[in-house]
Amino acid sequence: MDKAEPSNRPKSKRVLSARAARQRHRESDASAVTPRQREFQLACAAWSERLSVKLNAFFNLMPQYGRTVHWARERYYGGTYVTDSDLYWMNSKMGENQSPSMEKSLRVYAAAVDLMCKVCAGDEDLVPTCWDGTCPLRAVSPLPLKDRR
Repeated sequence: MDKAEPSNRPKSKRVLSARAARQRHRESDASAVTPRQREFQLACAAWSERLSVKLNAFFNLMPQYGRTVHWARERYYGGTYVTDSDLYWMNSKMGENQSPSMEKSLRVYAAAVDLMCKVCAGDEDLVPTCWDGTCPLRAVSPLPLKDRR
């Protein structure tokens, strides 16, 4: 058969995006795994070993711990980026002590939110208060919400 002739072989109608195509090739490249993702993978492996189940069965147990099956798989296989809060959740559910770098980064985040809220509240008397109840940081703000009377 000449290359110019059309073939009868079925062709996939699915076209991968550029990012999906890059992710497919990353599996064989060990350097593509970020340090956070590697830490997440190690935490998953340790937790599944503690439960005496295989990794796939461990992912299927995630709804019992408050996360979806896909949440764990996406982070384990690199479908989405692993954040500090993901690692914190994994380690806290396992009951292990947090790593010093995790504690340090959480302290930095807490200090940044505290400073942001104090700057946003402006110069008030003695006790600064949050004036915007719709602020995205309202859920973690250390400041009380100002009463509107």
